Amino acid sequence: MRIFAVEDKKCSNPMAQIPVSVSLENTYRDCDRNELLQRIQSLEQSLHQAEMARDAYDEMIRLAEQYYNIPIRKKSAAK
Repeated sequence: MRIFAVEDKKCSNPMAQIPVSVSLENTYRDCDRNELLQRIQSLEQSLHQAEMARDAYDEMIRLAEQYYNIPIRKKSAAK
């Protein structure tokens, strides 16, 4: 790139031309941050419950297949 690229004198570093007036820490107020943290916590709890439900369904299917000796899950092989 350095060998073949044409250097643009007026825009050599585009990030240097953008003024940074507000730091990232000041972007979110404390109340917004607390709301976001609560939202993350509630989503993590929902994810945990969904994973537990999935595991329970898998175990239920496994036990039914074992007890009744019938295949319930689809086979992955093509016909």
